[in-house]
Amino acid sequence: MMWSERHRPASVAGMVGNEEARAAAASWLAKWKKGVKPLLMTGPPGTGKTTTASLLAARYGYDVIGLNASDARSKSRIRGILGPVLERGSVTGRPQLVFVDEADGIHGRSDYGGAAELAAILKEPAVPMILAANDDSHDRMKPIKKACKQVRFMRVPPRLMRVFLEGVLEREGAHLGPGAMIRVVEESRGDMRAMLNLAQQLAGGTGLQTGAPPGGLDVGSGVDAFFAAGDADGARAALWSISADPLEKIRAFFSSVVMSGMPAADLADCLDAISRADVLLGRIRKGQNWRLLRYLDSELERTRGRKVRYARYDLPWQLLGRIRWEAAKHRKFAGREAPRLHVSRSFFATSCLPCMIRCTRDGTLEPPEGIEELMG
Repeated sequence: MMWSERHRPASVAGMVGNEEARAAAASWLAKWKKGVKPLLMTGPPGTGKTTTASLLAARYGYDVIGLNASDARSKSRIRGILGPVLERGSVTGRPQLVFVDEADGIHGRSDYGGAAELAAILKEPAVPMILAANDDSHDRMKPIKKACKQVRFMRVPPRLMRVFLEGVLEREGAHLGPGAMIRVVEESRGDMRAMLNLAQQLAGGTGLQTGAPPGGLDVGSGVDAFFAAGDADGARAALWSISADPLEKIRAFFSSVVMSGMPAADLADCLDAISRADVLLGRIRKGQNWRLLRYLDSELERTRGRKVRYARYDLPWQLLGRIRWEAAKHRKFAGREAPRLHVSRSFFATSCLPCMIRCTRDGTLEPPEGIEELMG
């Protein structure tokens, strides 16, 4: 288990930093009655907003109805989730509390009426409602901010982070030197969750021995660390640490898997996972919904458990460039073949097509129609 989950505070009193904000949130819920404004908690990631909401709900005997605004940006979706609670109240006999996470994420590239619907619900809440947002500066957040009592969470001071980390290391029986301890606290920038994940990695608690900070592994080392990891946590930490563009990461996994020589069934499973990651990246770019990027690594994690080493195609970069950019025939071929492999045309042209050409040349693949024109 990741340290950030294992050492999540069991009570509001056990949390670190933001004492005034936590006290204000506790006072709000303790005194809540119908008609009281909802609570909006704003501040950077990892400062305790979600944990505070969860622990306060448990302390005062509420069942939590959760909603992630990034995933529910339409009027019908929000009404479908919150409607039954607001109209019929509790179905369990216990009071209920609505928690809306990433409230700022409701303002995606397109507005499907979710913001207006949420603002309308906030005006007359029938149950306690707590919202959390990382960034409240967007103009469309104004109606939500106006309808709520706002509490600001700040980054946790380095001194408190270090004290908490020392306690975690002692309970885990792990050790970090003074220099590593300072680096972990500095790299985390007030984010408690990031601090614990990085400390676990450096202490060897995830099976990684690289000692690299987040974003500290090049794509080759990251792929090797991922497949060499002894458990899921280690593999996840390796992915998290790769310093590369998401598309570059996907291509690295593709080329490494294809050239690994693994059995056909395993290869099919891995390629399916990689294609899903590529499709997800395409949707993220099209909608500019970068919050979904967190799920890309989850798709790539499905390739673990195989004997793979980082590998690149041995085709010259001039050929790769020509494949991607030259002439309409390349685009036409990619447009026909990419849907069959469930990948984007760009990914097919730069990653799949080189493999097809290589296999066609060495006779291990029956030439697809039209590929001879591309081989030159």
